[in-house]
Amino acid sequence: MRILLVVSAPAYMSPSPKDKNYIDVLRNAGLKIPALDVENEFAYLEVARQFSRRARDLFQGYFKKIMEGVRIARSHGIKIDLYLLSPRYGLIREEEIVLPHLADMESLKKKELEALCEKLRIAEKFAGIMQQPYDIVILVLKREHLPLLGALKRGLSLSNAPSKVIVVSAPSLARLFGESIKFVGIRQIGKRAEAFVKLIDSLTTRTLKDYFEEVQ
Repeated sequence: MRILLVVSAPAYMSPSPKDKNYIDVLRNAGLKIPALDVENEFAYLEVARQFSRRARDLFQGYFKKIMEGVRIARSHGIKIDLYLLSPRYGLIREEEIVLPHLADMESLKKKELEALCEKLRIAEKFAGIMQQPYDIVILVLKREHLPLLGALKRGLSLSNAPSKVIVVSAPSLARLFGESIKFVGIRQIGKRAEAFVKLIDSLTTRTLKDYFEEVQ
């Protein structure tokens, strides 16, 4: 079985973007804490590479629970391609090198958000990834990250996906998804991560066909 997993990148990181040593190194180089300016990544890495980590190691919080589920799946021979959805980096693989950052989308106006989506080109990248032969696609998303996938301008095209699709996100987003999508509405992001682990547990003991017959 092959699964595509896309998870919203959490705000909690280790090291923290507010780490004093990190801030001092940046300040000495005339730089602020990285934000939505990924185009300056090379300049940041030149002076603060020692604070960089692989994405799967930098992000903490609920993502640690997600990784627990990923490890369970992989130990049972399930292949998982894990991507993180980040307002700074876009759609990145778990092994990509990233820096601690503060990326606040909530203060962006509509045109600013559209410009960010265009710069990161997440929708195009996501569409390309979705063409691969996955048995199942799982999205564990924050409500505010949904526009990054292109929903703001194009609407969600997951209904035509060649794979089975499960979306775990805020209950208020259910109306955006077609009937062919299995939508799981959970208010707290930590609970969404727990739901993912339970799903993985179920897939290690039942076939994919059995799972979808049960939830329909």
